[in-house]
Amino acid sequence: WHNNKIRQLDPETGIVKVMAGNSYGYNGEGVPAYQGIFNQPKALAVDETGTIYLIDQRNQRIRVITSGPERTISTLAGDGTQGYAGDGGDVSTAQFHWDGNTTPIPSGALALRGTELYIADSLNHRIRKLDLATGQLSCVAGTGVAGNTGDGGSALLAELNSPLDLELERSEEELCLTQSHNAKL
Repeated sequence: WHNNKIRQLDPETGIVKVMAGNSYGYNGEGVPAYQGIFNQPKALAVDETGTIYLIDQRNQRIRVITSGPERTISTLAGDGTQGYAGDGGDVSTAQFHWDGNTTPIPSGALALRGTELYIADSLNHRIRKLDLATGQLSCVAGTGVAGNTGDGGSALLAELNSPLDLELERSEEELCLTQSHNAKL
């Protein structure tokens, strides 16, 4: 978090190495992961190919680290400005709102299901979904007003109060795969 790095643990050897990040700030697109610069990366999700999606919190962006031996970093969504924009449009101009103070409170979360990346847009009081196949960003829960009303109704009419984490319900097949994988560890 405060060291602005993504570390990787090899469970077999116990060795930890820096996979991405070497300073704080922002250094653009398509750079090798080891040269990447973040400003408090908060949450990440990894797909089945090893591609990593992460919230670059103080940069107000969702970044992606490609899989494979030549990992590179690029912005998936967000223009770097705190706000709320981009639903149904160009994700490069999308805006998110996470704490961007000098010493921010960790905010935002990601959860991945297939080609759908769910985003806790904390200070917009919403959960958003980015369809990775189509590039479409949409709001799936929250009105944008901090609160706690709406139980039993439409998710879009519910008030959320700074969602900081999220978890997706897993199918029975996903649970079986997870249990099988955990049994091998």
